[in-house]
Parts: sequence; structure tokens; C-alpha cells
Amino acid sequence: MKRFTILLISFFLVAWHTGFSQSKSNINDFIAPLSGTLGITGSFGEIRTDHFHSGVDLRTDGAIGKEVKATNDGFISRIKVSPVGYGKSIFIEHPNGLTSGYGHLDRYNAQIDEYVKRIQYQLKSFDIDVFPKPNEFPITRGDVIAYSGNSGGSSGPHLHYEVRTTIDQQIVSPIPEYLTITDSITPIIKSLHIYQLDSSSYSNGYPSKMDVNILRGKEGYMVNSAINGYNKIGFGIDVFDKLNYLSTQCGFSNISLSVNGKQFYKLVFSKFAFAETRYVNSIIDYATKNNSGKEIIKLFAEPANYFSGLQNLHKKGIIDIQPDSLYRIEILVSDASNNIAKLKFNIQGVEQPLRSASFNQKMKDVVFLSCMIENTVYNDTFILQLPKYTLYDNLYFKHSIKLSSSYYSPIIKLHSPNIPLHQKAKLEIKSPNMPVKLQSKALLATFDSNQKVVAVGGEWMNGSVKGNISGFGNFFVTVDTIAPEIVPINIKQNANMSNSSTIKVIVKDNFSGIGKIDGYIDRGWVVFDYDKKNDLIQYKFDKERLTKGISHILEIVVKDIKGNENRFKCNFTW
Repeated sequence: MKRFTILLISFFLVAWHTGFSQSKSNINDFIAPLSGTLGITGSFGEIRTDHFHSGVDLRTDGAIGKEVKATNDGFISRIKVSPVGYGKSIFIEHPNGLTSGYGHLDRYNAQIDEYVKRIQYQLKSFDIDVFPKPNEFPITRGDVIAYSGNSGGSSGPHLHYEVRTTIDQQIVSPIPEYLTITDSITPIIKSLHIYQLDSSSYSNGYPSKMDVNILRGKEGYMVNSAINGYNKIGFGIDVFDKLNYLSTQCGFSNISLSVNGKQFYKLVFSKFAFAETRYVNSIIDYATKNNSGKEIIKLFAEPANYFSGLQNLHKKGIIDIQPDSLYRIEILVSDASNNIAKLKFNIQGVEQPLRSASFNQKMKDVVFLSCMIENTVYNDTFILQLPKYTLYDNLYFKHSIKLSSSYYSPIIKLHSPNIPLHQKAKLEIKSPNMPVKLQSKALLATFDSNQKVVAVGGEWMNGSVKGNISGFGNFFVTVDTIAPEIVPINIKQNANMSNSSTIKVIVKDNFSGIGKIDGYIDRGWVVFDYDKKNDLIQYKFDKERLTKGISHILEIVVKDIKGNENRFKCNFTW
């Protein structure tokens, strides 16, 4: 019996070790999704508008149609088609617990393409999000699954490639474990910024923020002037990375801040969840980004910033400068290939400087909002609801109302666009004079940076328009009564399309946005690919579904989000 127990334990140890070795082997067996030398034009965790970049962008030299290969064995677990985001994308589940993703594709291979088209016709929708069974599309490493493109929210031809943990769909940095690139260039630190984080804080005469020029020497980056300070301060840096033989700027992988040899702050981009991606607006100096476009990474954390990439925080990265004390500061920035840039400087603590007396004027329409609880601000004109943790820090919230004869409500000024929101807030604006016939067309709107009126959305309900806002600013109620525009490009009445491969049409809406597009040939629904960024829809002639050599009737129906409708109809021969 004892011998049997020992043998059984030995068997499980061997089985466990074999399984572990196999898993590591599978991980190391990942190949590149594109042939040739890989060029990275967008790095993992890179700062983007309202999100961290969730993968790497691989260069296709401006071309569309390069073969995209499965990077490891597995099966296709998800296929998504959308006019925004990743556009046409594929996800492959691998036996080692990882899932690889491929986005902005131009088209799928023939087998997958027919499968997608069949689903689109069944649902009568260009947009689909389907999850094939494991036995439907088994994949071998190196199989051509699709062809690179520029679909979705892409700003130019490339392949978006990402790796996720299958069990929880967290995104993992593909470099260096799953993609090999050549990179020997250290990150480039452009500037240093010192933030005074208390009303009595001080640095070189600056009471709020101090911008510091830096120099690059043989041993790294340095500051060429003395810095003194008092009380609570934080740092920020403007930094980017470059790769060998490429002119594009990419993001960093890690940043750490040490004070007198003790680590105060560390930001790591190795893995994160999609639900965390909006924390980017707290990682950066959002106001500076919003006003000038400059991306400063703050090396201190706000109270409600719970991003998992923030590690080893000491006092949230905030340094309490005391008089007659010297603080040796070291900032390290590394990229995914572990090239490291160093910035070292000292801060001398000084006595609190004398300042002229000041006082805070008590303002009407100012409300204290805690970032840790749900907040509601309301009066006779509007109601604003901010869920718990919508703010990253406590805020003395200012609001005002301006009467306007141009819209169906006053203009509600909600604080400043320089304060980011982590999640959407609910806004209700009362509009008692809205004509009944326009109630279904009512929506919230705001102004962009050029003072152009842009739609926010929302619905009429019991004398008010209710909707969600993603930031502060000026809001009001207006209506959308104008139908979308339909402009045929290569087709007209009685056109001969025999030598054409597609029908191309521009569809656009200048306010509430396109809500639904339907195309019909001979009264039967057909798939029109929708490229939203270019306002373009295309029907690719399908000999399996359309009879060639005869006359046909085309009809396109486009509705905007508020239900305004436009139609285009013509006869053609194909």
C-alpha cells in the first residue's frame, strides 16, 4: 500500500511537471503574425485618448492585404465586425491559457469570410460579434487567417496584435515574451515638471506647477539648475520611446521614482484589464493634455486612482519637503526591451516663504464633491449624478446657468473640461417649452474646442432630456430634425455595373450620428461594409447571392440616432 502511494505521488509530480513544461513550450512557440522584420508603430500601454493602448501596432508599410498568420495553435473563439474600434477582428484561444487578437483587418480568409457573411445575412446586420464553437475553426500555428487592413477606428493601414489571458481577458504585453523586436534605443525624457500639491507648497517661486529643463549627459539626464522646495510636491515627466530604424514615437513600459534610495512610485505596463483603461486620464496631467496636447506622466497618484499598474506606492508618490533637508531624486524609465533612461537631481528643502495674505471668497453654486462616494448636484434646471469613484480627487465643483434663446434650455456650465471623469455621469436638463412634435428629436448637446455644437445624446422624458456625459463642460437641450445624407459614388439610375466589383456610397450625418444602415437589392437585404471614419459603405458583388447579367433594383435606407430617415433608390445592371 505504501509503495502504491509513493508511485501515485510520483505519477502526479511527473504529470504536473510535464504539463508545466508543455505550457512554457507553447508560450515560447509563439510566432510573429506578419512575415518579415517587425516594425512597431504603437506600443503596449501607450497613452491614447481615454484609454491605454491594449496591444501593439505592427507596421504594414502603408499596404493593405498582407497575410495575417495565427501565432500559435488553437481555435477561433471570437469574430467581431464593427465600423469602429478594431473593425474586423479575430481572436484565437490557445491551449496554454492565452488568447491572441488581430484587429483592423481588411478581410478574412475564404472559409471565415463566408461564415461571417452567413451570420451577417442571418442577423441582417454588418455589425456582428460571434463566438464559434471550439470545433468549428481549429487553427494551426502559421495558418493564414486574414489579411491586414485599415478597418474600424484605424488611422492608417496596420495590424493591431494583442495577447490576453483567456480566463479573465486581461491584456498582456506581447513584448518580449511573444514577439521579438530589435530595440537598443533608451527612452527619451523631454522635460521635468514639479507640482505643488498643497496650498502652502512651494518650488523655486512657483506656487502651482514648475516646468524644468533637463540635459542629457553620458550618465543619463540631469537638471542644470538648483531646485528648492517646501511641503508637499509631486513630479511629472514628458517621455517617449523610439525603436531602431523607425521614426515613430512609442510609449514606455515602466517608470519608477526613488527618493533618497526609497521607492515612492512605480508604474508598470505588463498587464491590465479593459475596465481599468480609463485610468489613463489620472495617470497623465489631464488639464495639460486637454489644453495643449502635451502628455505629462504624473509620478504621484490621486486618491481614487486604482490602476493595477501602480505598484509600491509610498505616500502616493507625494514627497513632503522639510526645511534644511536634501532630497536625492532618481527617475528610471524603461521600455519593453529593458532599455533604461535615468534622470537624477536634488531638491533642497527651505523654510516656508512669506506670501501676501489671501482668502477664499465664498461662492454661490459651489459644491464640495468627494471622490469616494456617489454625488448628486441639482437645482430647478438640472440634475447631475456622479457614481462613486467617478472623480479621481475631491473637488469644489462650480456650476452656473446662462439663459439662451438659441436652444430649448439654458446653457448649463458644469465646472471645467480640464477635470476628467472616470465613468459617465447622468445629466438631466429640464426643457418645459419643448414642442410636442419635437420631443422625440430632443437631445443633449455641447460645444467642441472650436465652439461647434456637437451632439451628446439622450432622450426626452417627462419634461426633461436625460443622457450620459463623459466629461464636464457646457450642456444644453436642442433637437435634430435633419435626415442623414446619401451620396452615390459609382452608381446612378440605369448604371451598367457589369465591370464593377463594388457599389460605393457616402452616408453621413452631421449631428446625432448614423443609427442604422440597410441596403436592399431586389427587395432582399444585402451586406454593405461600413467604414465610419470615411463615411463610406460598400457592397461587394456576390455571385452566390445575386444573379448576373440582368437588371436589379438598389435601395439604401439610412436613419440617424433620432430617427430621421433618408432613402436612395435606382435601377442598375450587373
